[in-house]
Amino acid sequence: MHERHDPGPMPTDFLDDIKKEIMERCFKSSSYRDDFTKYAPCLNKVGSKFHTCVKNFIMDLDVASRLEPRQRITGGCCKYKKLEVCMSDAIRGTCDKGAHDFVKRLLKHYEGNMLGILCVNHWDKAKCEAIKYDDKPGDASLRSVIAPLIKVLEAIDA
Repeated sequence: MHERHDPGPMPTDFLDDIKKEIMERCFKSSSYRDDFTKYAPCLNKVGSKFHTCVKNFIMDLDVASRLEPRQRITGGCCKYKKLEVCMSDAIRGTCDKGAHDFVKRLLKHYEGNMLGILCVNHWDKAKCEAIKYDDKPGDASLRSVIAPLIKVLEAIDA
């Protein structure tokens, strides 16, 4: 029988943040909802690019989850930074600065409980360039960030 590892509260907090973000989108009195509604038409224009960014992030995080434990957090942070750059590139030239700022706020919100606290000390361009990932691509069948995120976060105890 395998011992089940408890990754702690971070994945649960991340799911709670997603739920909160969705609920805020639905309430008429929310300033977040107002911003979401204001920028949604333009963001919908780049939706396929956003989808590609997120799908690539899930696969990239899967690759980072296979790193040796001492490199997993840094690897995950590097892959998250790549997601931020991808999202920023996707919106550039299509939506105005307000929409760009909204997406940055949204990413920062998710980052807070996902990897943000850990990445403060782990994201560094030189560290990212020094990581040697394996040659195997990330699992394209993954539909959620949760499984690879849990594997990355397990490195905290390693």
